Amino acid sequence: MSGYKHILCPLTGASGDAAALGAALGLGLAFEAEVEVLHPRLDAVAAAPLVGEGLSGEVIEEVIAVAAREIEARAEAVRTLFETKRGGMKRAPASRFLDIQLSESDVAHHGRLSDLIVLPRLEGQEAQETAQLFHALLMGAGHPLLMIPPGGAKPVGRRVAVAWNGSAEAARAVTAARPFLERRRRCSFSRRGVTAHRKVSSPTWPAMALRRPRLRCGKVMRAHTCWTQRWRTALIS
Repeated sequence: MSGYKHILCPLTGASGDAAALGAALGLGLAFEAEVEVLHPRLDAVAAAPLVGEGLSGEVIEEVIAVAAREIEARAEAVRTLFETKRGGMKRAPASRFLDIQLSESDVAHHGRLSDLIVLPRLEGQEAQETAQLFHALLMGAGHPLLMIPPGGAKPVGRRVAVAWNGSAEAARAVTAARPFLERRRRCSFSRRGVTAHRKVSSPTWPAMALRRPRLRCGKVMRAHTCWTQRWRTALIS
């Protein structure tokens, strides 16, 4: 893998959107990639709170109308964020904004057409609200996820740490992270409780470093796998 050429950044109007979008646009510049910012708009009827029997048609219509206004406001906020972030860059990557009604499985389909998926790492209630979307991308996209922590990471991938246990899943994570690894002069490797700080000096350096992890180091970005019902590759920043 020589680099990421298409980056998908799904945004839902959550508090971590700005950090994830900033990271995606920055990576678009670094890898000369196209960035697709996707706002999967909800269906107003499905998003409306459950209503009990006996409510009048007028009340049900009002509940749906309130949900529709909230969806529209969230979509406008995401669009404004995208335009502001992109407009504030001295040099912006090729990018586009999509605001369409999609299910979680449809978003996963978009992920299959991308090389890297950038998401905000959410907490609390926001994490619960987007859990189905995250699970669909993790299990159904077939491409690495890069989770941006609250507050962002500037720049993403300057220092990289690899958690290695010799498994096939760990190998997939390292392969998915290789574009990041190839851009770093020094990377960290953790194996069997030993942490290594390795200088990049050869095209075969990932395998060489993992065979001889005896050193010191720090870490920022971790490349490892994520477990749900099956192993899937994920990059956690």
